[in-house]
Amino acid sequence: MQAQNPECKGSNQNRILFDFKVHSRQRGTTYCINATPEKQNEYTLQAGEVHGITEGTAFDVYSDRLAITTLGSVVAIETNAFTSQCSALDNASFSLVQPAYAIQTHVREEADIRLFIEPNDAFRDLFTLLNKYNALSSKRSLYLVDNEMDHPDLVIRTHEGLAKIEIKDPICCHHGLTYMPFNGVRAEDSAFLFSILRSAAHFYWYLRHPKQNGSLAQNVRIECLEVKPTGGLTDDLEEIFQPKQDGKNRLTGGMISINMDDNAIYGYEIRNISQTPLYLALFYFDISDLSIGECRKNLFPSVNVDRVEFSLPAMGCLNIGFGDGGWPPRRYFLRDGQNVDVGFLKLYVSTKYVDYSGIAQTTPFRHQRVGYTLDKKRSHWDSLTIPIIQRFNNEMVK
Repeated sequence: MQAQNPECKGSNQNRILFDFKVHSRQRGTTYCINATPEKQNEYTLQAGEVHGITEGTAFDVYSDRLAITTLGSVVAIETNAFTSQCSALDNASFSLVQPAYAIQTHVREEADIRLFIEPNDAFRDLFTLLNKYNALSSKRSLYLVDNEMDHPDLVIRTHEGLAKIEIKDPICCHHGLTYMPFNGVRAEDSAFLFSILRSAAHFYWYLRHPKQNGSLAQNVRIECLEVKPTGGLTDDLEEIFQPKQDGKNRLTGGMISINMDDNAIYGYEIRNISQTPLYLALFYFDISDLSIGECRKNLFPSVNVDRVEFSLPAMGCLNIGFGDGGWPPRRYFLRDGQNVDVGFLKLYVSTKYVDYSGIAQTTPFRHQRVGYTLDKKRSHWDSLTIPIIQRFNNEMVK
């Protein structure tokens, strides 16, 4: 058919042919970079704030996708939503007559996780691993603070030979979630602890990665609704759900409170109250096990990023977990030994297609949680984060 587009399926279906992001087998994610016209010794990187780039982020530049031939290094001096303006690092400018490929080599400390680790001989190898990682890594650094008064995100202690990870997030502490509910991690298992902390850096960075002074999310309205099966099936033999008749919105005061005694399942209605069509992606951040699950993500482009269908039309509505939304509802529950849990629902919205495939991650803990599903016109992006409090007794914490 003339109107039909070819499609590519698989884990990397949205790479190279379809956007500005490329993957080097040796060193990770790279981005296309061009010389900036009429600006000597400046370069335009095809990645910006929405991709996690901040001023001061540094990159090595290569002439080829496999990152074999080095051309020089650049640093971001100005960031926009989807692009960054860069200059040559240490004024060592280089010629760039055709598009090249940039690999991130350094990020700013203030964008990373803060950790306090109890001074203890059991953690000696862990300190060594962290220091080596921070010296060599181009990924998120694990910033060690001197004491608990320095506002760490996590505190790692020992108790009877086991490591205990204390959560210091103010919302979690206010609602009674102060420790991660995993007690089988040996304090001397430095490699395992190191992998947990690397996942934590990824988790916290994306959880806090906001758009400063953003207004785009103000054009979106979200409702969390209890849903029930209709008894019908889709063409793919999947259950069809619909909101219960009371239609009560569980999102009140910027927070979703869930009574675990109800054993209910939930869906979301997202409404665009503006005249601008939007792309969106929705994630659930589980702070107890550091997993990030996809509730709804941007569809992969079939040909190129300029032809991707908008997720949310102007003045339109999208259902997730019921109706024809195409994504399953979600059931929340507490782990053994927990009386309360806290997660964060994060919605990304933009006027330009963005690949968010690098955000989701599985839990680094060996015992995983089981059972819940989970043009020249200027472009914008924004995000919205909503805490989800889960407890058996649904009384408000005073």
